[in-house]
Amino acid sequence: MRFFPIFLISILLFFGCVNEKPAGYVSVAKDQNNFSEENKPVSNSNPVLKTKTLCFENGKCISVEIAEDFSSQAKGLMDRNFLAENAGMLFVFEKETITSFWMKNMKISLDIIWIDSNYAILGVEENVPPCNAAQCEFYSPKEKVMFVLEVNAGFFEKNDLNSGQKIGFFEKN
Repeated sequence: MRFFPIFLISILLFFGCVNEKPAGYVSVAKDQNNFSEENKPVSNSNPVLKTKTLCFENGKCISVEIAEDFSSQAKGLMDRNFLAENAGMLFVFEKETITSFWMKNMKISLDIIWIDSNYAILGVEENVPPCNAAQCEFYSPKEKVMFVLEVNAGFFEKNDLNSGQKIGFFEKN
């Protein structure tokens, strides 16, 4: 019985913090006027995430699912059989960080594009294959990133993307 107060306090703290955003939280949706909202999923996804239009400096635009919470980032594109040609998933972090990605339980190969807080492409891991082994390789950027974009393998080269190019969140003219 003497552990009951500790248990009760732990439960109250847990549920009191569940949906709070940390101080300084930055969301890709901070300027909602620059987004094109779409309500359809971009692939055969499990949970339906917010979907926005992301355009590259060269004029190429794609539909991206926004993964900005721990749950959606942990799941990512795992267990999906298909990703539409002009679609992807944009991982949004609270602050610039060196992060790691792996291809555990993936069924499709991807290009992983590293993007900084100035919306500039820093680099890419191209044609990263799925991994169903017990131990999978980790992929990390060489510099801190604010965003990571996952798209179908070959997308980066096919669309003439380069390091230094900017991305934006707006409709293509």
